[in-house]
Amino acid sequence: MSLLKVKDMPPLPAEAFSYHTEHDTHYYDDGNIIFILEEKTLFRLYRGAICKKSEVMRDMLDIPQPPNPRGTPDSFRTLSMDDQEYIDGVPAIALSDTVEEFSSLLDVLFPPRVPLFSSAPAPSLEAVEGVLKLSNKYVIQEALTWAEDVLEMLFPTFTDSLPMNSTPLPLGDPNMAAKLIRLARCNDLPKYLPLAFYVLATHPYGADLQARQADLNLLSMDDQARVLAGRAALLQGTVEVVSRRGENGLCISKARCSNLINASTKCGFGRSMDALWLDPASWWQKLLADPLAALQDRYNTAWSYTFCATCEQKMKAGLEEDRKTIYRRLNEFFQL
Repeated sequence: MSLLKVKDMPPLPAEAFSYHTEHDTHYYDDGNIIFILEEKTLFRLYRGAICKKSEVMRDMLDIPQPPNPRGTPDSFRTLSMDDQEYIDGVPAIALSDTVEEFSSLLDVLFPPRVPLFSSAPAPSLEAVEGVLKLSNKYVIQEALTWAEDVLEMLFPTFTDSLPMNSTPLPLGDPNMAAKLIRLARCNDLPKYLPLAFYVLATHPYGADLQARQADLNLLSMDDQARVLAGRAALLQGTVEVVSRRGENGLCISKARCSNLINASTKCGFGRSMDALWLDPASWWQKLLADPLAALQDRYNTAWSYTFCATCEQKMKAGLEEDRKTIYRRLNEFFQL
């Protein structure tokens, strides 16, 4: 069988050379610089505008770029005397960033127009992560400030205590917690770590071990160990903290109250048993599973017909103090 000679092969259709794609949002027809992402997606921007945002980008654009080493078809580019790559007469530079990362950064620097009476969608954690990465790479303070502000809005941090009306993370999503840990590690943002580790360690996966492992796999091996060992330390620490309260049934308390709640019912502190809660087994189960949430729920319980005002105030103060203590010790539990 004879080999087919190159000259005998049928010509390739024009579509074979038009393999690049213009980005839907950040391709401006009158732009004077093109960035090539992932070897095919084109971002056409204004050189002056991007250089004002980043000195790193300005310095990079001042350096003549070598020809495309990826074997791009000749119909896709032309070369000038200085070997600078051009596309349709516009200087083009290939970047190693992903399309998603670069697009998220440009959305911050050059926000797309939003229709009247509409609001821009909330940025995803992945978008914020991409902006953080590239704002550090290209030294763009404007984008870095935006990313940090969005993170603080999505995941408020508390330096001293966790207010009773707050929740650790939106919906207690363990996958989001794992991504937040990864983001915080990569961008030196340790203030987000304690609650993210807590959410990941206390999420009720049940028998879904595959989902648990998938979330853990987002972390380094060291941080996976911190989640598992921290869970054990959290259990021990919780028992140490709450067992000081006589109402939880683990210490002998002589505290008694004979005040009347109404004409026929005395305050609950008048019971002969030290464990004042009607279902101590259920209470301890919730407490050990998710202590911050359990203490908050107990604090918000309607107690009007169980304890007098003085005892209720005293117990609520104890619940709040215990919650603050556990929160402050999260760095200790997870060895952060």
